[in-house]
Amino acid sequence: GLALALDGWLRSGIRKGVAALSLQVPARAALTREVVHREIKPTLHTVLLTESTDLAAIWLESMQTKSSEHADFSEAVELIQAVRNRSRQGCGTNSDHKDPLALEKLYWCRDYESLLAVAKQIDERGYAQRAARFFVAEANLKLGHLEAARQQFERLEKDPLVRAEFPVSAILALERLARLSEKSGDTESAKSYWRRFLEIWPGLDIPLTEHLTAREALADEHR
Repeated sequence: GLALALDGWLRSGIRKGVAALSLQVPARAALTREVVHREIKPTLHTVLLTESTDLAAIWLESMQTKSSEHADFSEAVELIQAVRNRSRQGCGTNSDHKDPLALEKLYWCRDYESLLAVAKQIDERGYAQRAARFFVAEANLKLGHLEAARQQFERLEKDPLVRAEFPVSAILALERLARLSEKSGDTESAKSYWRRFLEIWPGLDIPLTEHLTAREALADEHR
């Protein structure tokens, strides 16, 4: 299931996915909102959620040439450049639901209040809603709405369509749920979430501090 999807998608390299995307868009074709959602967001979200400068560089290597051919790619390229450069310059500008990358920009800018306001204007069904789910749950978490965040991460992690389309969102939801369980004092659930997280994440070539945190959380079981 999820482990296989992650292995097949990320271990084979984000370069292949982005390179394939760059070839799929016909020359001089206008990039519609639907294309932005279905073609750009899965790989863009991987870079954005991991904040991996290496993945950002790979993404840009394949996509920057296309951005000169298709104006609608330019904002996605600017966002990934910000990730690569660890820059939040330009944050503070207004975004609304008509911008296909509004939530992604607000997430990177840590503007969680605005993110939730924009998310309320997105259709509650379909691909756009699934793409928004991790950002909405994370915004609630950062704003201290812990029960809302917990419920949203649980629904996200169990949704087979989110797992298929945004596997990194699903696996990071396990990490968030582990931390929320720890905070609430539910150590058994926390260990279960950490264990599931560790079953998958170490197989990905993306170093995160969550590896160490997860192993520490389970250390008592191995003594």
